[in-house]
Amino acid sequence: MYKIIRPLTLAAILFFVCISPLRASWLPWSSSTLVTVNGTEYSADDFSNWWKNWREKGMSIPETPAPYVDWLLLYRQGEKMHLYNTPAYRMKVMVFLKARSLMMLKYDEVDSKIKISRQELWQRYLKSYVPRWQVNVISFHNKQDADAAYKKLLAGTVTVEELHKQAGSKGGAIAVKSRWQRPDNTNIGWQKILLGLGKKGFSKPTSFRNGVLILQLLSTAGADKKDFAKFREGISRKLWREKEGVYTNRLLQRLWKKYHVQVNRKLLKKLDVNTPVAALPAENIITMDEGSVSVKEFMQKLRAQRRFRREYGFKDAAFRYKEQVLDGIISQTLTTRAGLDRHYEKKPPFDKIFQFYTRHRLVMALEKQVFLPQVKVSAAEIKTFYNKNIREFSRPASFRLALIKGSRQEMKALWVETMAGGDFMTLARGKVPHGASLVHTFTEDDMDSGIKTAVAGLATKGDVSQVFALQGQYALVQLLDHRPADTLPLERVKDFIARQLKQDKLKAVRAGYLKKLRAASVIQVNDRVWQGLRQELRRKDEKK
Repeated sequence: MYKIIRPLTLAAILFFVCISPLRASWLPWSSSTLVTVNGTEYSADDFSNWWKNWREKGMSIPETPAPYVDWLLLYRQGEKMHLYNTPAYRMKVMVFLKARSLMMLKYDEVDSKIKISRQELWQRYLKSYVPRWQVNVISFHNKQDADAAYKKLLAGTVTVEELHKQAGSKGGAIAVKSRWQRPDNTNIGWQKILLGLGKKGFSKPTSFRNGVLILQLLSTAGADKKDFAKFREGISRKLWREKEGVYTNRLLQRLWKKYHVQVNRKLLKKLDVNTPVAALPAENIITMDEGSVSVKEFMQKLRAQRRFRREYGFKDAAFRYKEQVLDGIISQTLTTRAGLDRHYEKKPPFDKIFQFYTRHRLVMALEKQVFLPQVKVSAAEIKTFYNKNIREFSRPASFRLALIKGSRQEMKALWVETMAGGDFMTLARGKVPHGASLVHTFTEDDMDSGIKTAVAGLATKGDVSQVFALQGQYALVQLLDHRPADTLPLERVKDFIARQLKQDKLKAVRAGYLKKLRAASVIQVNDRVWQGLRQELRRKDEKK
């Protein structure tokens, strides 16, 4: 039974106000109870929380709380059927809880503790971004060529410009490039060289990768606020990552102690990634409070890491990635455990989100267990749908046309020039008004009847129509391209049709099931509370 509680009349309200010594909150219409389902009350706040989590982009606030009531009926039915005990439900909820708890743990123990002051940003700028050096980098194949050029540069018998012009010649420089360097993008060796050079000075030839370089310092620039502003955001990101690492390591160190983590280092050292599974010892490699990781479990992770490294071309250094896998397992286990132990699901603001998620998962579990088994789509149904809706899978013929309009005399003259051998497109472009388009694409369905008649007489690309009347003027068209009508074969669209039919049947099954639940339920809606809540939600939407 579905009952709407209507507000009292104004006369009745005045009567109660006059005679009642109680507070206004006693009045029935001021109650925050929005709906009552089988004796259980749900408040306006309950609806708001549901709407916040259930709403999808573009959804409008419903006219009535009926969608919410339907959702309540379904999740309560899931509870009655004890669907929260199914492995699939428990796994989904636990994965969600672990992920969200980990995010909140990271915020509490890492992100919320990171503070970056302007002074820190400026000091990092001074350390890593200044001085700025404008440098000529002169490259050579070998030290012999570099030494010869260095002597000439010092003696003044050759200039950098001349070396640049001669670049690539035998015994000369490979290349001469000018660029700006900062401490942040300059290796320590270069920094020492540049700091020791005077303006226009040359460094001694120095080996670099597969060649030899001479550096010439052109100019040096110091710190300034405009330059700092360009790098401030990037510096902030670097400092954030550094502090993030520091706080994460501190957290992990505390968790190692809290959960009494022990690693069998001797066993770890002996483990060989190539050892057959049957030959692995039945021991634990990691132990901690209320949990352990066996050698077999560890080796599964280790082999997965090896496959990944080989697939992406990393060197196969097992002694290194054994430690990486070990640290990864411990870090993930500890942070997950710590997040769950904090029980964020019982505290605001996550408690309401978690409540919605667990209830909505019951609705989804109900749909999977009760509704979906009733939804069957046959090949015959798919074919029938295809035949009845063939236009949905058909594409009309399309035409790419050059279209020009004008007076009858103008169009006749253009047609004559074209028939005399003139290029229609060239002639037409000269007559098209400024800003107007000459080339248009039409489908057969949206084409003007006059154009359609004219195009019907064009056999091949390049053909030009006769002059014809169009929208109070006269026109000519030239056929530039034509794509005939076609229809997608059933084989191409059968999966799409099947999904649509399943969705339609699922809606029908759901509606029938809800009809039975409503008939067996006592539902009351406080219309006064609903109207006030709906107005409030609409006002919030308008402010966005």
